[in-house]
Amino acid sequence: TSKRGPLHFLAHVALDAQGYPHDCNTSISSPGAEIHNAAGPSYETPPYTVTSSPHQTISSLHISCGRSPSDTGSEPQPLIESTSTNSVQRAESAPVQSRHHMKTRRKRCPARDSASHAKAKEEMLARRRERLERATKIRSLDNSPVNDEQLTVLRMVYDEITMYPSESWMVLIAIIIRRSFKQVKNWFSNERQKNRTGEMVSVYTEEGDKMRLRHTALDFSEQWSDSLLEEIAMVYHYLVMQSLR
Repeated sequence: TSKRGPLHFLAHVALDAQGYPHDCNTSISSPGAEIHNAAGPSYETPPYTVTSSPHQTISSLHISCGRSPSDTGSEPQPLIESTSTNSVQRAESAPVQSRHHMKTRRKRCPARDSASHAKAKEEMLARRRERLERATKIRSLDNSPVNDEQLTVLRMVYDEITMYPSESWMVLIAIIIRRSFKQVKNWFSNERQKNRTGEMVSVYTEEGDKMRLRHTALDFSEQWSDSLLEEIAMVYHYLVMQSLR
């Protein structure tokens, strides 16, 4: 079997970080059970009772369509044409829309979809500007080497995810490892000059950025985004700090 990289064991971070046993006898309670236990033993679900059976309720709504005894022997009378504007012929001539047509009319308006997309893009750009401002405020000496924690995270991103991170991804990495954005950017540039190996695949992130990712990253997930990179880098940085203590 091939050796698993950092991306493959991030799914077990919660168990590894908290020191839970990894044996098959460990029972995992469902979220519903945890909420029920948190409410206390005195909490009980109110009983639900039905006063009458469904068949009795339905039968009570039955309307007989048969002829009454008083109508026995009488001949059926012709219907009198209504003189009102809501005549039977008028009602029959009105087009009847099927359920399918009604559903198609409920589709979202393209203008509304474009407006929501534009709003989401504005919020994303605002978050990126705020992160860039935070990253530029991080101060570190230009000639200071990266420490073991910072180097391990940078190396994981380079070897497992991409050696061409976007500006927004380098900003996130700089914030997580507490290194200036300029130094993170220079590190990736210098590393590509020394060690430009491995095949890259061009994909688009959820934010619409064109990115060149490694196969190991695409095997882990085909839908990459700023939030996914941030979660992976934060979790891996935490594990590195715990292992180096």
